[in-house]
Amino acid sequence: MSRLEDEYQDRVDFEVYDVAGINDALKQRYKYIGYPQIVILNPRGEIVFNRLGYQTYDSLKADLDALLAQR
Repeated sequence: MSRLEDEYQDRVDFEVYDVAGINDALKQRYKYIGYPQIVILNPRGEIVFNRLGYQTYDSLKADLDALLAQR
């Protein structure tokens, strides 16, 4: 994630949560189903990608590039 944050820092806001530190409302908002989970939101705050399990750099980069290409 830190590599992606560095590469996309001027175009994407990253927030990282530890599931132990978030409340039920936030879990429901992001449709939490398990750990680890990556949720990518569009600028309107709508979920556009929701990935469960460990993700590779390449797959997350492809998701971010697809989202940014829609802008």
